[in-house]
Amino acid sequence: MNKAVLIRRVLSFLLKLCVVLLCMAGISLGSFQVVTRYLTGEFYDFHKKESRDDTKKKKASKEEQQENLNNENIEATLVFVDSSDFVNEYITMCLYNKETKAFDLVLLPEDAEVEVSPTLASILRQKIPDMKNKVSIGKISSAFGDEKYEKLVSVVSELSGMKMGGYDVMSAKDFGSFIDACGKVQYKTTQRMSYRNENGELEELPAGLQKFDGDSALIVLSYHDGTEDQESRRLETTSGFLNELLNSVVKKGKQKEAGEAYQKYAQTHLDKGVTSPVDILAGMQSGQYMTRIMQGNVKKGIYQLD
Repeated sequence: MNKAVLIRRVLSFLLKLCVVLLCMAGISLGSFQVVTRYLTGEFYDFHKKESRDDTKKKKASKEEQQENLNNENIEATLVFVDSSDFVNEYITMCLYNKETKAFDLVLLPEDAEVEVSPTLASILRQKIPDMKNKVSIGKISSAFGDEKYEKLVSVVSELSGMKMGGYDVMSAKDFGSFIDACGKVQYKTTQRMSYRNENGELEELPAGLQKFDGDSALIVLSYHDGTEDQESRRLETTSGFLNELLNSVVKKGKQKEAGEAYQKYAQTHLDKGVTSPVDILAGMQSGQYMTRIMQGNVKKGIYQLD
């Protein structure tokens, strides 16, 4: 055997040996990874990836079901306090949670401009022929008279995405009587307020902490200061006052009296099965209520809802 043949055989043997060693190394590494994944749980997770995705989907589905359940627990109604010669109109959306017994009072600015669906717009054009797809809440109120309640229920339902369960109505005078039945409310005003009494005489209500009965409360709750955002400022005052009114009722333990007074002074037009504000007030507890203004801002003198 010559030297050249011997070298080729040695190299061939070494090459085969390298291939065998590489294969063994690969098998060993693979086995190690399998064992490691098995011991650490990664091997299980790898094979359960699809199941984990399914779990996420199930979790999302449960959250959607919970959200739907929460929406089912919420009752939405409107409360109107009609305007008079000396009192501006109030429109409040009451959101009541049947499960927790908590409720929100959401004040709607009279000058709020809302966008409605083409179907609802065609109905509103019967009395507001020049409107397009936007209209202010106050314009609907002034145009439709006694029909405004049903129309505004439809508007607010579209706006909020909530099914409305009807509405209640109070005159301004009856709202003052309701406040009297609840007892005087201590509230701090931030500015002097000029107003005309029933005889048309100019009077002034001082700023500062004071107690309000029904008549003096209506003065505060109706005051427009002449600024561009006067309606939103009026509702800020109203929100604060109503919160103090509810606080006062709870502190004095007059929930039952407040419910009875509401029943006496409000005209109720609620759907069957909807919780009466009488029962809501009678069962009211501290920390279970909130008063606020529907979100929006003033642009060029128009209150636009967010």
